[in-house]
Amino acid sequence: MRKKYSIVLILMAWLFSITACTRKDLPETGLEIKDFSTEWLVVNYWASWCKPCIEEIPELNKLHQSSKEITVVGVNYDGLSGEELSIESSKLGINFPNLSSDPSSALETNRPIVLPTTMIVDKNLKLRDKLTGPQTLESISFSIMEASKDLKYEKSNTVISP
Repeated sequence: MRKKYSIVLILMAWLFSITACTRKDLPETGLEIKDFSTEWLVVNYWASWCKPCIEEIPELNKLHQSSKEITVVGVNYDGLSGEELSIESSKLGINFPNLSSDPSSALETNRPIVLPTTMIVDKNLKLRDKLTGPQTLESISFSIMEASKDLKYEKSNTVISP
């Protein structure tokens, strides 16, 4: 139990070590996955009829607002757009932007069949992890931390030929 508590504290410390006081405002319309390449992305598939999706929204809002190196973006599973999407997002209290189209093909993966699904995408727009079910700051932070380790390992093992 003590070990689990220590891991959670370390994850939280890591998350808050990359925080910023302000968060850049992103437009609510016309955002595509290709618009992001300087930060980690947390791509969350949600629907208004999905109770676990609604339960995790406050955690995703906190993450989006607190970190300058991590951006949370939503994907409405039902394909809502425009004013309809804005209304649903407001009703659910979503404070992060929504992509205007499903990024699964750009991320070279299948569209999720389970909601909520959260995809962890690195700064090179490469899918690093796919999480199903409601997520917390801790679970997302752990996934990003593990993906960061993998990314460093990949870079250090890159063979450069003359």
